Amino acid sequence: MGLHITHWSSEDLARQAILDGIVSSITGRTIRMILDRVDLQPHRTRYWRTARPDERFKERAEKVLWCYANATRLAERDVWVVYIDERHNKQVLERSPIRRAVPGSTEQQEFEYTRHGTVDVLNFLAVHTGRIEAVTPEANDAGHFIPALEAIRRGHHRLRGGFLVMDGGASHIAGETADYLAGSGGW
Repeated sequence: MGLHITHWSSEDLARQAILDGIVSSITGRTIRMILDRVDLQPHRTRYWRTARPDERFKERAEKVLWCYANATRLAERDVWVVYIDERHNKQVLERSPIRRAVPGSTEQQEFEYTRHGTVDVLNFLAVHTGRIEAVTPEANDAGHFIPALEAIRRGHHRLRGGFLVMDGGASHIAGETADYLAGSGGW
């Protein structure tokens, strides 16, 4: 009681076991061996987030789930359900070719690589097909998000409309984005 340690080393645990009178002497190495035998991993932490849905959560969830449940039927009418999300700061790496798996051997990949910086990738997933189209905008803002939306619409000009499923990212909820979508005729 009264200890203010949030992360215990094996030496801390050994010292405390002696102070609490659990054992007369023990080493940090012995503590590590005990923890290893009982498969405890005190150094690992798993995080979670407690959901705190607001009053509008059920209404919004029902709309999104309706889109997913009806994606194929809507696509038959040339209306797509498209899920949009970004992958920020994706590393662009160049590696030597991998060695493909053969019977009795696992696939191998060279450890060394050349880094070519990072890139943001904006993914558009057509829910009814599972196909993804990707765009690499120069920045994550409405000024770059809207042209990406326009490029996708131009590429699928035959469609009558679509339902866009997005998170609450700044570029998705910006006033300019809302104005663009409001004037986009069915999207």
